[in-house]
Amino acid sequence: MLEGFCIWAGRNTVTANEGKISSLSLRKYVAGLKAWHVYHNTTFPTGNHARVELILKASSKEDETATKKPPKCPMMFWHMQHLWTNLWHGDDFDKALLDMAVVAFWGLARLAELTYTSETGVLSFADSVLTSDVTFKTDALFGETVTLTLRNTKTGVPGCPQLITLAEQKHVLCPVLAIKRRLSSAEGARTSLFGYGRGDGRRHLTRNRSVARLEAVLEAGGYTGLKGHSFRVGGASFRAAFGMSPSDICLLGRWKSDCYKLYLRSYSSSDLKRTKDLVRRFKNSWTRMES
Repeated sequence: MLEGFCIWAGRNTVTANEGKISSLSLRKYVAGLKAWHVYHNTTFPTGNHARVELILKASSKEDETATKKPPKCPMMFWHMQHLWTNLWHGDDFDKALLDMAVVAFWGLARLAELTYTSETGVLSFADSVLTSDVTFKTDALFGETVTLTLRNTKTGVPGCPQLITLAEQKHVLCPVLAIKRRLSSAEGARTSLFGYGRGDGRRHLTRNRSVARLEAVLEAGGYTGLKGHSFRVGGASFRAAFGMSPSDICLLGRWKSDCYKLYLRSYSSSDLKRTKDLVRRFKNSWTRMES
């Protein structure tokens, strides 16, 4: 009976009924049955223990095939160009969204770290990135830089905010300029950094609406499979392709282990050439593109 249950409930090549559960859940069910027998002082059947273990192992292998997610697609520089082309002359929401996308790409940030739980209303200052969380400096090597203080991070420790430092780029997709535009939009108020509007009419960017708009714009250009996490993946891959050291990538992306490698996607020679040509074109056309 136990063997038949495992075959029915777990993933395998023998049965294909609906409602399959993972091998981990299946093991918990078996453990629960054992506990029931112990509680009622009855003997748990162990005659087919070896076969049950083999079924569970086979189920585990099937889980890997059935639940394995494809690797996240990276945001390439030409995707960023497409976003800029379609959002730069948009409404206030589009402009705020573009600035956030630029910061996410160069800062290797998760969109959840830069967005807000509600589009309107009072912000939770304890876990929101605010206009007061911005610090500008001038670096002898990198030029003007801006540092953001993040308190709503996936890997952060309560009470210990994380920092993202961004260096200026000599083209329209410059994160320092993006932050300056957001501060100018807020007109000196202490409010959401990535938002638009004034006073009670202020709107904060939420993750769901932001991702939906970004995906719609990208899909309209024929770019599919790009999600919110693609900015972090794309930013890390861009840095690696242009020669940034692993230690600096980890520092920028706030990684403390080799898990950063999971975010790197290799650039083909044609990808690298296309990216370099596009960056060069952006730099040469900076003034004209901003108009």
